[in-house]
Amino acid sequence: MVDYQAISFYIGVFSVVFGVATWYFQSRRSQKITQASLFMQIHAQWRDKQFIENFSDMYKWEWIDLEDYVKKFMTDDMSVIMTGVIFYFEGVGELLKEGLIEIDIVYSMFGDRFLMWAEKFAPVLVGIRDYLETPERYRNTEYLYEEMKKRQKIVRKLYQK
Repeated sequence: MVDYQAISFYIGVFSVVFGVATWYFQSRRSQKITQASLFMQIHAQWRDKQFIENFSDMYKWEWIDLEDYVKKFMTDDMSVIMTGVIFYFEGVGELLKEGLIEIDIVYSMFGDRFLMWAEKFAPVLVGIRDYLETPERYRNTEYLYEEMKKRQKIVRKLYQK
């Protein structure tokens, strides 16, 4: 004799399990698509000629201390260059902090270039933050730097073997 109630129960259970599994795999796929889209948007900046020129030119900037930096580079033109680069890194740091993009992707895209830039400009960023008494200023860039340094250690260990 066929127990229709048991069959109905098992069909219901199977439907729920199937629905949950489908939802899980769709949400994972959606998350990967979102990360790929963010990657392409972040990567687009590194294909922008003006950004690359500005970022490269900043390596040539020389200063003695914060006062010297302010005199030389807090002009309208130079501030625009610095602000554009910082806003970019602030945005990437925020995406990373919120878990919207993975450190592996960010590091592989511009890890060493960012670390060199950040180490050169860290005293300026900290000096500006202290002078303006805004402890939250540049925190996402600082977070990005800290996470990149962690990732750099891991990558270097992998390549030393």
